[in-house]
This record gives sequence, C-alpha cells and structure tokens, in this order.
Amino acid sequence: MSRPDSTPSARTVEPPPRVFISYAHEDPAHIDQVWALWNLLRANGIDARLDLPAATRRQDWPLWMLEEVGAADFVLVVASPEYRRRGEGKPPAEQGLGVQWEAALIREEVYSDRASAVRKFLPVLLPGRSTADIPAWLGPNSGTSYRVDDFTLAGAEELIRVLTRQPLVKPAPLGRRPLLPSRQSWQEASQVAPFYRLFLHFFDPHFLDQVSRGRNADFIAREANRATRLAVLAAQTVFVPAASYIESDLCADTINEYRDLFDTGQIVLVGGEANIVDFATRKLLQYEPGGTRYERYESVLSSTRVTPPFRSRQSSATSDITMAWQRRLHDLSAITEGLPRDAVPASELERRWESVPEALAGRAFTPEYVARLLFDPMPTTGPELIVARRAGSEVNSAYFASYTSELDAGIITELTYLNSPRPGGRTALDLPFSTLLRQLDAHRVADLVFNARPERLPELRSHPDVIAAIVSATGQSPLREIPANRLSQPEPGW
Repeated sequence: MSRPDSTPSARTVEPPPRVFISYAHEDPAHIDQVWALWNLLRANGIDARLDLPAATRRQDWPLWMLEEVGAADFVLVVASPEYRRRGEGKPPAEQGLGVQWEAALIREEVYSDRASAVRKFLPVLLPGRSTADIPAWLGPNSGTSYRVDDFTLAGAEELIRVLTRQPLVKPAPLGRRPLLPSRQSWQEASQVAPFYRLFLHFFDPHFLDQVSRGRNADFIAREANRATRLAVLAAQTVFVPAASYIESDLCADTINEYRDLFDTGQIVLVGGEANIVDFATRKLLQYEPGGTRYERYESVLSSTRVTPPFRSRQSSATSDITMAWQRRLHDLSAITEGLPRDAVPASELERRWESVPEALAGRAFTPEYVARLLFDPMPTTGPELIVARRAGSEVNSAYFASYTSELDAGIITELTYLNSPRPGGRTALDLPFSTLLRQLDAHRVADLVFNARPERLPELRSHPDVIAAIVSATGQSPLREIPANRLSQPEPGW
C-alpha cells in the first residue's frame, strides 16, 4: 500500500484572503495612493481587488460591485472627504454613482448585522487622511481604523496583520484555575500544625559542602528554599542551628525571608549558650583566627540585625558527636566497606580514629578538622579520600541526631539533593518532601502554597485542601490545633 503524498504541494493550502477596496475617485493623487495600496497588498499574499482592472472591459457595475462586496472576506473603505460626502448621500444624485452604490451596499450590511460588519468593513486612513474622513455610519470615533503610514510592509503592518489573521499579541494558554480561599475563612478557621517540630538539617555548611560536590548550586538553593517553605507551612516550630544561620549565607538569606514571623516563635535558632552573642563568643574559641568561619562569628558580636529568637540547648553537640565517634571505633567496617584490602590499614585507621577527639583540643568537631587529623596531608583522590568523606558523614549524622533527639523533632526527608537519611529510616516525626509536593499538586494547592507571602503561610493551615495534602503525604492526622492568628511560643527552657 502506498503512503499518502505528504509533500507540501499535496497539503491543503489556506486560500489567500479576498479583499475589496472601496474608494472615491477623488483626484489623481488619491487614485495613485489607492493603486499603491492595492499593489502592496497583492505583493504580500492578499487577493486585493478594485475597479481599475475591471474597467478595461464592459461591466454591469451594480452587479459587479454587489458580487465583489458579497464575496470579499474584508472590504477596505478608503477614507477621504469625497468618500464621506458621497457615502452619506450628500452630493447630487448623478455624482460619484459608483461610490454611492458601494456605500449603500455596505450601509445595508452594517444596518442588518452590525457585529459582523464591524469585522468585515475596515476603514483605512492613507497618508494625509484622518478619522474625520470616515463616514458616520462606520463609527469614525467609536470603531477601529487602520492607518497606512507608507506603502511598505512596516507602514501597513497593522492592517496586513488583520487581513492575514496574524495578531501581534496572542493570549497565553489558559492554566488551571487555582483554589483560593477567602481571607475571612483563613481568619475564622482554626489553624492546624500537622507537625509539632521540624529541624532544618540541610543548612549545615559542612553538610552543604558534602552534598554540593559536582552539583548545581542553583538546584540546591531552590530545594532548600522550597523545603523551608513547607516546614514553615506544616510545623508549629521550625528549629535552625544557630551555627548554620551564622556560617551559611544560604541559610541566613532563606530564613530572613520569614522575618515577619520571628516574633511568633515559630522559627527558632538553637545553640549551646544563652543567646546568640554568647554562642558566637564560644565558637570563636573553636575556629582558627583569620578563617572564614572565625570572621563570621566575630561579626555577630557587633551586628545589630534582627535575628530569630534564640533557644539554649540542654546538651552539647560536640559531646554527642564525640560519643558517636567513639562508638563507631568498635566497628569501622562501614568506613572501609568496598575499599581494597589494606588500602587504608585497619590498625592505623583505628589508632588515628581514636586520637581525633583529643587531638581536636577544643576545636569544633567538624568534617573539615576530622579529615585533617585522619590524614596529613589531606587526600584529594583514592581510598583515603573516601574514608575522609565517610568520616565526615559520620560527624554530620551524629550532629543532626544530637539536635533531633533532644528537640524531639523531625527532619525533612525525600529530598533530591539535600537528603540525610536517618539511621533506621524515616520516622513519624519526619516530613516527606517529594510526597508532599505530589499531594499539594494533586489537591491543586501547590501554586497557592508557593506563591503566598512568607508571613501568610501559617494562615494556610486552615485551608482544608492544604491540610488534606499534608495528612495524605504523612499518613497521620494533625497533631496539634493552634488558635487562629496565634502561634504557640516554645515551652520555657527552650
């Protein structure tokens, strides 16, 4: 069986628009302009017609005009003083019979179906003409007219776009209608926080250093911003490590977007001292002078910027990391798994591992310092680099566990770039990022959540579809109800 011919010549070609030009034989100069317009239109694929070629042979002019006006897709009424005078029936009966007849035909169609006539009969203003030259029955002031500045494509573009149905501006495709609850319903309904507390682990600068290797920084920043927004939406309290807020620009910039919520206690910095200044003072003792992190903590001492409220920890992250580090010493197989035998001698690794806490000598227990103590110089390739990075992951995991255990807080899981799996898997305290995104989209409230102003996010907790999306994503009912427009403060001691 032969295939249908799909060559351009075999395809259906849309016929050119048929256009009739109605004008008055005013004077030779005016006729020359009409002639130029006729040639311009035909040169641009428009089947424009007028009386000049037809006059070369005998015609029954009334029938000819009747046929041309009726068959045309568009009729161009070329405005001029004489056309208006004759079209409005003001000259002697024997003068300008052709224009009077054409105008009568056009008036009849305008009278019988004005809506269609507005689309078909187009007033055209050639150079030197104005709307005062358009007949009154064509709406010189109330309707659109088309000016031809010169007889070029650019000079007649507006008219040619209409005749060829090529609008300059096309409407964007219709999107899906959002569900927008009234502000009154947000204020009257109780706000529900499905999660009690969430801890934002992903802003830790050491963790960011680890996960950002070979990845696009813009993707990581976008995911951190979206995850923070969902945390503020879903949790009664969002905890941010004070160290992350001070050391990471990404963290500070993201959290500061929620400045209007700082006084509600929903976003809280957490650290090991009574306030952020004391915290920064102690941190200066843990970092080497002149380093980037040292300078950041030093700047806190003189800063006057508004920060989230600060809550003191009961435990020490350094102590918790040290205990986890020592527990790992009893079984380093996870650190060397998959590496060639003796690539990093087990006895030597155990000796170095055991010496790390003491060798830190009060400095911060960070992946950076740990790697320097395990290997000197710092490895850049090979098995030793893998060991150093796995050791850094141990430090990060212990650091996060220190916070979530004491705070009884969940973390955000199912992240693409910033995921930090819990030992033993996800718990009921955790917020599953990807699943929640899908549920927000399924309930048609994703745009509502991500376009709301940051300070309005807590109000969305009264939106039934937002609540349904969160509950569907987590598989649990809301844990706590909060009076409208009033978020609970953290308990005394935090």
